[in-house]
Amino acid sequence: MTVDTGAAPAEGAAERSGAGRRPVPEDAARIGVDLWDVTARLEASGFSDAAARAAGHSSASEWARELIADRARSGPLDRQTRVEPRGHLLTAALGRAIVMLAGVVICASTMPRRSTEVVVFAVAAIGWMTAQVVSAALWHGLGRGSRGEAVRGAMVVAGLMVLVGVGMWIAVGQPTVLIWVLWASSAPLLVTLRPGWSLVAWTGLAGGLCALAWLFGEAWQTLAVAGAATTLAAVSAGSVAGAAMRDARPGIVRGTTAAVVMAAIQTAAHLALLLAVFLRVGPGAFAAVALAGLAAGVLADPLFALARMGGGWVGGRFTSWIFGRSLAASAGPPLLATLCAVALGVALVVLADPYRIYLDEPLVLTAAVGTAAIVATINALLRTGSAFGAMFYTVVVCTVGIVALTYRLPTEDAWQSAPFELATAAMVTLAAIIVTHRLSRPQAW
Repeated sequence: MTVDTGAAPAEGAAERSGAGRRPVPEDAARIGVDLWDVTARLEASGFSDAAARAAGHSSASEWARELIADRARSGPLDRQTRVEPRGHLLTAALGRAIVMLAGVVICASTMPRRSTEVVVFAVAAIGWMTAQVVSAALWHGLGRGSRGEAVRGAMVVAGLMVLVGVGMWIAVGQPTVLIWVLWASSAPLLVTLRPGWSLVAWTGLAGGLCALAWLFGEAWQTLAVAGAATTLAAVSAGSVAGAAMRDARPGIVRGTTAAVVMAAIQTAAHLALLLAVFLRVGPGAFAAVALAGLAAGVLADPLFALARMGGGWVGGRFTSWIFGRSLAASAGPPLLATLCAVALGVALVVLADPYRIYLDEPLVLTAAVGTAAIVATINALLRTGSAFGAMFYTVVVCTVGIVALTYRLPTEDAWQSAPFELATAAMVTLAAIIVTHRLSRPQAW
């Protein structure tokens, strides 16, 4: 669902600002991400409008504008302080969404048609886990170290996950496992290091070929096409990673292991809740929850990109810190409501199949909405540099969800039949608070 587990920009910036020394205006310009943030940092450091006039500037905002111009003339910015062009943000987000969908099509087309539902769940789970931990290593490295070190850490984690995939292949006799792991290991590297529509077009073509093979071809043909596409992706990712590591100092960024462990715990907690729902409602109804979660995960990236663009727009036009924070935060509830509504709509479409009978549709719909809320909150926390917060939130809400699901009884007593629904309502409320709060902190994006 989520592939962005980068290190906290605020933490890295704090390290570069030099703890224990008197702040200077240039610190705010070097650390801040836009006019709004630089102005706020100047004021927080004691450089008020009066201090700005004493230094020959009309106001703190005008001082911040001149500092940003000086910083731009001094050379390229590093990753922590660079403000991406607006179009690039949305284009990159849409590209990642299409890659994600194409990867799901490629991997799903390799699944044998006679596989048990438990095998399907297990294979998809290991693929999801692989993508999360590889992304965690890569983004943590990009936030804290050099590009070569970041790629080296991600490649180490990818190699370990491939070994796990080979072990599962031997254990269950399903070569599909290895295809899912290879694709999940390759996609984060390719999307991050070689973004662009050429990659998206190639991935969409590969997904279309696999879909055609799945619909019209034999099982071995499907496996061959998907295997070839996945092998090409893995080889491409390996070559790109090798180029990125060339001429880089040896080593892996400090803290990569902790970032990977937190991503693994976060994903495992989410999978545990989904497994509990799967065992409770059965494979047919669970398809509605899975597709709803996939839809929320795909849309979350572009929506948060739009929110980031909105924050940049506010930062460039308003110098009032309080007003700007409130305006940026106002995007939180609509963003969460959109993801929950899409998830609910997808679940309703799946449940509308007249050839299937579901015994507990309210539980399925509630699980779909809860999944969307978890996806949105994880995205908000990870994108503002709180990997530990994302892990802690997921563990807590999923544990509460599993307990509520365990004590949910199919009776007419509302209090005995609705604990999971009440827990999900609390989960959505907490998600709205966290997303709104995080969107009001543009300096952390």
